[in-house]
Amino acid sequence: MHMARAPEARGSAECRSAFGFLLEAWSDQQFDIQEIVAHDGGCVCRSILTGTLAKPWNLGGTVVEPRGQRVSFGILDVMTCREGLIVRKEIWLDGRAMTAALM
Repeated sequence: MHMARAPEARGSAECRSAFGFLLEAWSDQQFDIQEIVAHDGGCVCRSILTGTLAKPWNLGGTVVEPRGQRVSFGILDVMTCREGLIVRKEIWLDGRAMTAALM
């Protein structure tokens, strides 16, 4: 698996925006959670995202337009929490699987 890092989000506004874009870009998304590791400062969640791309997606400098196909790929969310709120969110995607499915 080749994990590619998506842009990092810091603070509540950026985290809200990152989640919002993901929900819009993959409006029918489903997550098959493989593993969750939680600790006092946050959590890591490894899952498989399945969905249909609904908005243009920047994939390593190439913008991929939606074509209506349903795809699946691995995703790793790393979230840092403070006082019960997510203050930083990193997303790692299985870049090879995503590229193969969307191109």
